[in-house]
Amino acid sequence: MIKKITLLLFFIFLTAVYIYSASNLTVVQTNLGEEAFSVTTKAPGNFQVENVDYGELIKGEKLQGSFIATNDFLGQVSIRFYNFQRINPDSVVFRIKEEGAKDWYYESAYTTGQFQPNMLFPFGFPVISNSKAKTYIFEVESLDGKPEHSIGISSVEPLGAVLYQYPKSYLFSNPSNLVGYIMEEKIEKIELGFPTLIGTGIYVNFIILSLFLINLGLNQLKIFNLSWAKKNMSALIIIFGILIINLAAIVYYLKKTQLSMDLTVIAFFVLVAGVIYQLFDLKFKNKNS
Repeated sequence: MIKKITLLLFFIFLTAVYIYSASNLTVVQTNLGEEAFSVTTKAPGNFQVENVDYGELIKGEKLQGSFIATNDFLGQVSIRFYNFQRINPDSVVFRIKEEGAKDWYYESAYTTGQFQPNMLFPFGFPVISNSKAKTYIFEVESLDGKPEHSIGISSVEPLGAVLYQYPKSYLFSNPSNLVGYIMEEKIEKIELGFPTLIGTGIYVNFIILSLFLINLGLNQLKIFNLSWAKKNMSALIIIFGILIINLAAIVYYLKKTQLSMDLTVIAFFVLVAGVIYQLFDLKFKNKNS
């Protein structure tokens, strides 16, 4: 039992070392940012602001726009304003509703002294659970704007962004909800640094090779008996391949990415050679027995 546990831990360690040393094969770009895990922010291409005037928003004037929600659980609309590099003693009212609705879903007043130049300002509201694929209308109306004492819309793109707040009760109610959310909203890109076939081939074959090695180790390999290894060339080849993998990890840690990758590929083929040698050796022994 101790031998099996030792071999299993050794296998896990080598697998981790291999993944670390070959991590330059894969690029995973995530969308985590500084926001909470259950929050995702998007700048939809359909975010439109009507009658854009980059001048001041005077009392009674309204900034109006619309967008199509790409997700459920809509909870915030952010708009990019410009304060003309001053603190303006104005207040605005933000309103939002679904297109075609008679009444506004939510409205609230905000002082413009907290608006920063060319920065998105968030207007939050109670989360709309079934918002996906629906069009929403919003407007921002100035209550006290006067010339040289009011804010305006920014000329920096994008002009707006929307935020979706997924309830934890939804994410953890079903594993498929959580996995789907991570894959669709938190992982933006997965790509291989080398040609896809080469990268995928090395990963898949290493997994197969590792499974073979652990099975071989649990049944035959006596890792604490070096005299056995001296009599078994395949074992020496496999040990040599493992040493190269560890060397590749050290080289990668020293920022020698290309050399690390070259060593990883060499280690892979050395391990393959060791397994092939072992298979022929076992076949030869079976014939003689």
